[in-house]
Amino acid sequence: MPPTRGAMGLLLVGLAGILCSCRSPSSSPPAQSRVGLITPFPVPTVSSASTPVELTSDAEIAAAERVARLDSRDIPAHIRLADLYLRAGKQPEASRVLRSILRTQPRTVEAYRRLAALYRAAGYPDREYEALRALVRYAPDDWQSAVRLADIAMEQGWFDIATPMLMQAERTAPQEPPVFLAQAALNFLRNEWPQMETAARQGLKFAPTNVDLLVALSDACRLQRRLPEAEQALRTAIAHTTEPRRMTRHYARLAHLLMEPGWKPVRTAEAEQAARVALQTSPEDEEALYRLARAQDLQGHGVEAEANYLRAAKQDIQFESLPFYLGNFYCRSSDPKKRSEGERLLALHHVVSNNTSEFSRTSQILRQRLDDPAAHLSMAEWYLKVGRAPQAIMEMLRALELNPRDPKVRHRLAQTLRAEGRKSEVKQYEP
Repeated sequence: MPPTRGAMGLLLVGLAGILCSCRSPSSSPPAQSRVGLITPFPVPTVSSASTPVELTSDAEIAAAERVARLDSRDIPAHIRLADLYLRAGKQPEASRVLRSILRTQPRTVEAYRRLAALYRAAGYPDREYEALRALVRYAPDDWQSAVRLADIAMEQGWFDIATPMLMQAERTAPQEPPVFLAQAALNFLRNEWPQMETAARQGLKFAPTNVDLLVALSDACRLQRRLPEAEQALRTAIAHTTEPRRMTRHYARLAHLLMEPGWKPVRTAEAEQAARVALQTSPEDEEALYRLARAQDLQGHGVEAEANYLRAAKQDIQFESLPFYLGNFYCRSSDPKKRSEGERLLALHHVVSNNTSEFSRTSQILRQRLDDPAAHLSMAEWYLKVGRAPQAIMEMLRALELNPRDPKVRHRLAQTLRAEGRKSEVKQYEP
């Protein structure tokens, strides 16, 4: 089953083409969506460096520049200058300072830490990955950076990188909830539901009210068809949630859980109510609207279901199996215009379904051939097809690690970097 956005939550890792936890009732087709991040539960971002938010002045920067110029080997002075640049929103200047530090002092952990945070904010996962690899090499006790590196690797499907990073983090921080949560995510991506449950329960021993771990436990139980336990864990998570947006996510998730096949008697009316609660805090949330429409549709409330399918479609027509359900709904209409639109939506669903299935097959091949440059290039081409150039760049760079002189990969990488506006990097890959 291809990934669905409804199951993603807020997790910062993803892996295209893995079985998603959001499984629709047995009467439904495989849920589809644009390829994206896929994990069944939210994992909080962990980072050992955060960009300061306080403002700075030109005078402060000028003074710091003068001090830094006095001694090129004064690392603290250069780190302070980089921090001031970051506070002032001058990321290119900060990057130049940090890279100049590393040219003379390549083991400077604080420079790598700031570069990783900078590249993450800029949306350059390949550069963040590069900085984090150096950081965890020189600071093996930095478990937060190890978890973040594992997150990026999991998003690419590089389990050979993610697994040792999480083992390294566990040795350093054996009681930290984010480590257990990342382990549960890795187990999920491997379709290892019992191990996923074990990781969540181990984390809950140290943090019994951790909402993210409770949601992970809920999904692990649901995937093993232990629905009452899944509901209990999710309702406990809801009881400890205070942030409105997360409350929306959890109630939408509860609505989905209550529509799972296996409940006797069926609980679609309760699912509808859960979706309505989710919409109280976020009236136009696409997932909550979709769950509400599905619950109404399953109860035979066609007029209400159509209205909410349409509201969800305005947010994202490709959300899960929305084109399929709305398309079938319209095809049953006596209105020729609606029937025509229904046929168009079903055709869209078919295209998305085929593309996602092919993407899944390509990613599965990659996971079996992580030492094959050709597999990484094939994955990169699919990332480009679905509009995820940063991930494509990651795959091409790893292909070049395996075969640095591959002219096809170098040419394709240069093309992609140029298209992404990263022209200063193109020359090193051109003939």
